[in-house]
Amino acid sequence: MALETNFLAFLITLLLVTGGESRRLLEVPEAPPVHSETPTLPEPTLPMPKAELPPLPEIPKAELPPLPEVPKAKLPPLPELPKAELPPLPEVPKAKLPPLPEVPVVPKISIPEGLPQIPFLPHAKESP
Repeated sequence: MALETNFLAFLITLLLVTGGESRRLLEVPEAPPVHSETPTLPEPTLPMPKAELPPLPEIPKAELPPLPEVPKAKLPPLPELPKAELPPLPEVPKAKLPPLPEVPVVPKISIPEGLPQIPFLPHAKESP
């Protein structure tokens, strides 16, 4: 009996501790609100005068001497090449093919009712 009481007390203690721990783990602390990612600068209180810059000095344009005349290159004339004498093309005899065989005429067969239609061959001719 004492063993059962100790065991029950142990189970109850274990459940209480485990339940409290799980509650503590499930609680999420509240984070402070995030205002903005970029910091903002405070507005200046005193008016800032615009900086006055002195005018840029006048820079005279550079005067360059004229470019020297470059004589044109004188190339020798291209040599005349003789035209190639090619032999005439040989005559190619035409191929003699045998005449095409005659396609046999397929007679039309009446199919009794109740049987499915058999499609005819696409290359066969029908008889009149």
